This record gives sequence, C-alpha cells and structure tokens, in this order.
Amino acid sequence: MRLYTLNIYPQFADPIFGKQRNFDVRENTAGFQTGDLIRYNCIDGEGKTIEHPINNLTYQITYLLSGWGISEGNVVFSLQQLPEDASNSSESDSSASSIPEIDDAS
Repeated sequence: MRLYTLNIYPQFADPIFGKQRNFDVRENTAGFQTGDLIRYNCIDGEGKTIEHPINNLTYQITYLLSGWGISEGNVVFSLQQLPEDASNSSESDSSASSIPEIDDAS
C-alpha cells in the first residue's frame, strides 16, 4: 500500500468531495494498485494549491480498471473516502510512517 498526493482541478474535485463521483481517471505512471491511498491537492490553472475541503481527506482505491476500452497507459480507479478521523490521525499515527508517500503531480 502506498500513499499518493495527486493534483486535481476544482471541477473534478467538487464531484468527488460531494460524493457524486467515486472514481478517477489517471495516467498509470505510478503503478496504482487496489488498496493504495490517495490524497488530493486542489490546484488552480497555474498549478498553485488552492483551499478546498478535499485537500484534508484520504481516499482508498477499491477497484482498478485498465484495458477494456481504457486508453493504453491510463487507469480508472474507484475511490472510497476514509473516515475523517482516520485521515487526520494518520499524519501522527506511527503506523502511517510505514506507508511510502508519493507526490505525483499527474
């Protein structure tokens, strides 16, 4: 299990945060796997971090799909939001330090 920090624009972050969308589509340059954790960093058009409630949440990849009509090199994964107390406490939890964190700007 790995922890990824992924940049996301507000128009894509809003429906994930609002629970209308429970999936994401990404280039699979990182080798995402079921069980990996995702934290989003909401950015503006210039790539600068902007305030958004999704920035404080952690999601887990529950299903991964590639091939089957998905462009080569891309992946679609389903997301499940972890409880907020787990998201916030993971930063100070000593077990969280064993999860490699990957900052992926894609």
